[in-house]
Amino acid sequence: MRDEDVIEESSTYKIFRTDSNTSILQVNVYNDSVFGDYLCQSENKLGSIERKFILREGEQPRIPTVEILSNEPGTVLLKLEALPEGMLDVLGFKIEYRLPIQPWSKKVEVEFDVGSQYVLRNLDYNTKYVLRAAARNAAGYGNYSEDIEFTTKSLNPGTVHSYAICSQPTQLLALLSIVLSLSLLSF
Repeated sequence: MRDEDVIEESSTYKIFRTDSNTSILQVNVYNDSVFGDYLCQSENKLGSIERKFILREGEQPRIPTVEILSNEPGTVLLKLEALPEGMLDVLGFKIEYRLPIQPWSKKVEVEFDVGSQYVLRNLDYNTKYVLRAAARNAAGYGNYSEDIEFTTKSLNPGTVHSYAICSQPTQLLALLSIVLSLSLLSF
């Protein structure tokens, strides 16, 4: 019910009835007149129940703040925050990133739920990127943050290990002759 009137199906209201004794009211918002108080009434042989609810206009979330917390070779850890807008909580974030020479149509998108760790992985080493973020709530995505440029760290050459098989040329010759001898024995 709305304003003491029983709601009938129309271009504004659609009622879905399911097999599990559930009804769903879909409200198409063409203007502000549909916002306000609604009363849902139900009854069966066991009794009746009423629930009042308020339909309010949802607003997109605010632009999030983005901070790079850690920048490692191929990985960037981000801090993302967005204040809720109105009564709608922020549910998640979308990060878009690209190379500075590319247009945003060539971007990579990564979505995160609130509370997860915001990590971009598998980035190229020692490479400049541009990223931006948008927050998501029940009304959808908000506007993107300003572009943020960062360069991933290069792989530290001290972490690359090389191993010497032989330290003396005579050891290498002895090793080769053993390999050749074993190869000849296998024929």
